[in-house]
Amino acid sequence: MLQRIRKSVYNRLVKPLALLYIRKDRDVFWYGIRIRVSRGVFHPSLYFSTRFLLKYLLKQQLKGKTFLEIGAGSGLISIWAALEQAVVTATDISDRALADIRHNASLNRAHLTVLKSDLWYALPPKTYQWIVVNPPYFPRYPATEADRAWYCGENFEYFHGFFQGLGAHMQADTQVLMVLSQDCEIEKIREIALESGFVMEIVQQGMIWGEMNYVYRISRKFGFAGIV
Repeated sequence: MLQRIRKSVYNRLVKPLALLYIRKDRDVFWYGIRIRVSRGVFHPSLYFSTRFLLKYLLKQQLKGKTFLEIGAGSGLISIWAALEQAVVTATDISDRALADIRHNASLNRAHLTVLKSDLWYALPPKTYQWIVVNPPYFPRYPATEADRAWYCGENFEYFHGFFQGLGAHMQADTQVLMVLSQDCEIEKIREIALESGFVMEIVQQGMIWGEMNYVYRISRKFGFAGIV
């Protein structure tokens, strides 16, 4: 009952105000980091997934670790990891997001590599100790650049591409994290992962405004020989 009430309040009040708020570029301050979030870039202070993933990362030791964020948006997580002295690569396909990442990294004196890439395609052939992703997960074709933050393709093309390319960038001790919501088709995503030889394990979950959020650790399926 309480979950339904929270969900109703969010959909009727909070969500419309949030959509109005993100029509303009905004400066926000989180975890001691000041960032600019341009119009059309996924907003970490209004949508919970970025901060929920960061909450898990706050408990990890990243100093000296190689760290890759796929689809970094405004760069909050990547900048935090860089300030924790990880060796960070942040990617996005959106030119506007890439401009925000570069601006925000400079603003916070964070040193990181920023690459324009659709998933793995522009990445060098190397492995990372940490790989994190806050993926688009609604099954619809992204008609605009901004849509890519939300829609994974009608047939979940984003997830097929993610899992098919993941193995080439993992080493034996790589930690791969993905944040998802109960609103997405989690079992479908699990199925796609399994087809490419990966399993997903919940390492953090929490209810926010009537919506259950999950952080998954992704690892190789034991005995699977099909991973490149």
